[in-house]
Amino acid sequence: MKWDLNMSSQSKRLVPISENVVKELMEFSSRIGIPFRELVEKILISFAEVSRTNPHLINIIYNFDLLEDLRKIGGIILPQNFINKLIEKMSDEDLEELREELKRSSSWLGLLVKVKRGGSLENMIDILKIWLSNMKIDVIPLQNEKDLYKIVISSPEQDERTGLLIEAIIEGVSKAFDATIISRDIEKGIVVTVIRYGQS
Repeated sequence: MKWDLNMSSQSKRLVPISENVVKELMEFSSRIGIPFRELVEKILISFAEVSRTNPHLINIIYNFDLLEDLRKIGGIILPQNFINKLIEKMSDEDLEELREELKRSSSWLGLLVKVKRGGSLENMIDILKIWLSNMKIDVIPLQNEKDLYKIVISSPEQDERTGLLIEAIIEGVSKAFDATIISRDIEKGIVVTVIRYGQS
């Protein structure tokens, strides 16, 4: 479908739009009670305004959807110092119980993202970036090693117990994306995991 968009009173643009996209937008406009053309113009105007100050708007929209998925499994945001104190006071049994729950939750989220967006390595790493948003995450392809990647997660606030929880999240997400953990190393401030990932 070619869409007639009034850019100004003097000029017009014909923009080809997928019929599926038009159909979804029309259904959405009907549900919320806003005329189709008005809805589209509001979306474009809002996008243009925000993109002036943030060129990564597409990523923000994507991450918001991912954050909503995380919220559905009970994900909440708490001050890091408070979390560190809770983890420090946990018994070993409670810590292991939390690790198992993180494995289950992260695996479920991984499967959901995989179904909705595909099973790419980028989507897998995006889950870690949202879940561990206060930490630095680097992904390094290993040279001369096909399908091997080193995931480095670091934070000055991270102790070894927190590292064990991070390890559990990586394990759950890796399982959902059919990635094999080859090795892992946990130290104060850093967790290094080598995975084999390939969509064969």
